[in-house]
Amino acid sequence: MKKKNESGLAIASLVTGILSVILLFIPIIPQLLAVAAIITGIIGIKKKQGVMAIIGLVLGSLSIVMTILVIVALFAFFAVPHSEIVVVNTTPAN
Repeated sequence: MKKKNESGLAIASLVTGILSVILLFIPIIPQLLAVAAIITGIIGIKKKQGVMAIIGLVLGSLSIVMTILVIVALFAFFAVPHSEIVVVNTTPAN
């Protein structure tokens, strides 16, 4: 019997990495997918399962970095005090 090429971890890493990038702006789910992509990618690379494991690892890492950048941008946007518009009444009082 021929030995079947087992690349299940590499495929799992690739799929979860792609989904984590696509679903980036949904809370919690893509971050969990990114962690799964990173873990399965590392295991797939150690088992020499090919390029798909590397791509999944890169996409999972990219998703984590993009999540951090979005959080930093949100904090920067809401932390800066926005100036209020002051309307001055210039009509003379009677």
